[in-house]
Amino acid sequence: ILHQLSNTASEQGIRKAGFHIASKVYFLDTGELALVPPVGEIERAYAGAILLNLPLIQNTEEG
Repeated sequence: ILHQLSNTASEQGIRKAGFHIASKVYFLDTGELALVPPVGEIERAYAGAILLNLPLIQNTEEG
């Protein structure tokens, strides 16, 4: 399930349905997109990276 970062109502609905964020999409310095998961969510994010054909960057920072 995806939602636009600015669409907080969609995010709240997704969470209310019992889902949680497995990854966020960011622009790299090169202009390409990449997935960056929360710490500890690398396995779920890996599946998303394969599905969306995007590189996965492991997050090492909390927050």
